[in-house]
Amino acid sequence: KLLASFMPKPLIWTEIKQTGQTPAPRQGHTLTVVTSGTAGRTYVLFGGLDAEKKNNKIAPNNQAYLLRLQNQNTALWSLLNCTGDIPLPRTNHAACAAGNDRLYIFGGQYSSNQRFNDSYFLKISTSQWSQPPNQKSGHEPKNTESKIGAPEPRANHSATFFNNKVYIFGGNGGIGFQRKTFNDIYSLDIETYEWTKLEPAGNPPDPRSGHTSAMLPSGKIVFYGGVSTNSQFSNVIIYNIEANEWQDPEISYDIPRWNHCAIMYDYPPSWKYFIFGGSVGAFDESSNRNLGRFSDDTLVFDIESETWQLPDLETTGGLSQAIKPKARESASMTYDHFDQRILVYGGWNNNWLNDLWSLNISLITGPTYAIYKISPCLGPLTGKTRVTITGVGFVNTSSITVRFSSGKNQQDAQGVYVSETEIQCETPTFEAVGPKEAEVRLMLDRGDFTTTFAGFKFFLNTKAEKTIAFGPGLLKDNALKTETMFIIQARNLLGENRKSGGDEFILTLEDLSEKPVIEAVQAPTEEEEEDQEQDKEKQKEKQQEKKEGQEQQEEKAEGEQVAEPEVVEPFQIIDTEKGYYIVKYKVDQ
Repeated sequence: KLLASFMPKPLIWTEIKQTGQTPAPRQGHTLTVVTSGTAGRTYVLFGGLDAEKKNNKIAPNNQAYLLRLQNQNTALWSLLNCTGDIPLPRTNHAACAAGNDRLYIFGGQYSSNQRFNDSYFLKISTSQWSQPPNQKSGHEPKNTESKIGAPEPRANHSATFFNNKVYIFGGNGGIGFQRKTFNDIYSLDIETYEWTKLEPAGNPPDPRSGHTSAMLPSGKIVFYGGVSTNSQFSNVIIYNIEANEWQDPEISYDIPRWNHCAIMYDYPPSWKYFIFGGSVGAFDESSNRNLGRFSDDTLVFDIESETWQLPDLETTGGLSQAIKPKARESASMTYDHFDQRILVYGGWNNNWLNDLWSLNISLITGPTYAIYKISPCLGPLTGKTRVTITGVGFVNTSSITVRFSSGKNQQDAQGVYVSETEIQCETPTFEAVGPKEAEVRLMLDRGDFTTTFAGFKFFLNTKAEKTIAFGPGLLKDNALKTETMFIIQARNLLGENRKSGGDEFILTLEDLSEKPVIEAVQAPTEEEEEDQEQDKEKQKEKQQEKKEGQEQQEEKAEGEQVAEPEVVEPFQIIDTEKGYYIVKYKVDQ
């Protein structure tokens, strides 16, 4: 449930002005975010097929650029002067961050019929390339089988990093002049540099290339889309690393898509997979083959709910349609955590592109913190109910606003930080709004309110004069030494039954036998009056004897420590938390 009023930043694509050593227009490149020491998140662009001719022909490059985001609207490019084992030019390779300060690339196309199956690492802080000691190459690819167990030469595959291993899946290529599509999966240990061809359980996915992949914290790799020589794909498949198993959640979206770009955004409460562009279409072996059409769609796949969303982009400047990047394929996508936006660069649309676009996705993802539940989840209109809000990503700050809203009505309360997963506050008064269901969101440090919320119900307080009690325990005749019971049904000012607990009752048990009973009787005779006088004298004598006995006991116990007699509460009150209470009691004498 998305409410624009809680998210100030609109869902609008914005073209970013590029300065510095701007790369030439290109496709089949990679743009990867790498964590690099004190520099924080660094964006590294590598390779691709660009518009600049080499020896009078169009060919790939092996350039590496750094991208720095200066503000919301400007970015600075710088061409790295790399040293070491510099990889040969290539396009349609795969890249991923491989730990701190390292970029990893595998494979790719050198020419229309030459493909790599080599590995390279770029240390960002020193701009130095290196190869694993057992995988030296540096020469033009010959499409030969690897001598160290690496995957066959290929392009348009995917690379995913998890727990010091890189996982390579799919792609197209092969040995010699083969042109086949793969569905194999390999892992490379980046400490030992050993390759392992995995043999997962379960039904393997169809061979494909031009797909995308992303890592989940649960140890699962998500793959989407792709194409082969005779089919196209719109489905999601999952590889479970720990179980070494293929899993098919049977989730698809609309028309098949390939050569798109995508990124997994790890914001709570649910990770989301953002997808842009690519080629879309469908054909089979019996129909005329086509190359599909270029797409400018932005898709979101929610990992938790397993649902797709095609976000409604907002219009600006009085335009009837939202501004979007040109439709394209073979572009690259990355993300900016600081400003909560995805970035798309370059690609192909019957011409090479080098534009850079951003889309602020805070309306979809919400802030870096989320709310899951509130306890208790109901309280009186008068407020001052102490509640605990459970969530994730909370930070210790004095600026915590908890908002209770119902329709257009809203009341705020000051939150108190407890831990990364807990915030406490007292509910505000809701008397001006009335007994309503409220949505509870929170905001930290004057940021954005959470897109997730928890429900809280404000109710009218219990009124004693409206409350009723009934049951056998209220009848005139009850057996001694036998438990009996009755019900208290709490009601509010309107005489409505309460549907929650939390009330406190004071119950008293009175011995009516000691109270004077007024009866309508005839006047006593003289004899009866004499008998009554005698009874009174005897009663006075008994009371005097009792008093003297008590005084003797007190004198005897004087100076001794006497324990206070234990007060036994005769009632057991059971709160059903449904608005009524079960009262049990027993009278022994």
